Amino acid sequence: MTRVPHPTAHQPAAAEQIRAGDVLVLDDGTIGEVTVITPCTVRLPAGGYGDGVALWWAQRGGSQSGVMVRRNSDVLQRAAHPARPGHANGPRREQ
Repeated sequence: MTRVPHPTAHQPAAAEQIRAGDVLVLDDGTIGEVTVITPCTVRLPAGGYGDGVALWWAQRGGSQSGVMVRRNSDVLQRAAHPARPGHANGPRREQ
């Protein structure tokens, strides 16, 4: 199982800012790449409903995968990784 060796190797991001291809550090330290994002309605802890996202992920270097549902404002940990050109977290090529 791939784990993040240092807790400083990530940056916080609101769930609504996560994009397919982003790499997240899950609560147990697993590194998962987001594969699909779907807007959805979530049940709020204090009652009622709000806007959120369903994030499908696949473990990097492993066989785990899953889906997590979060409010748009929930803060997730985006793994610091070399960004790909044109990727939401990386430099864009000038055309």
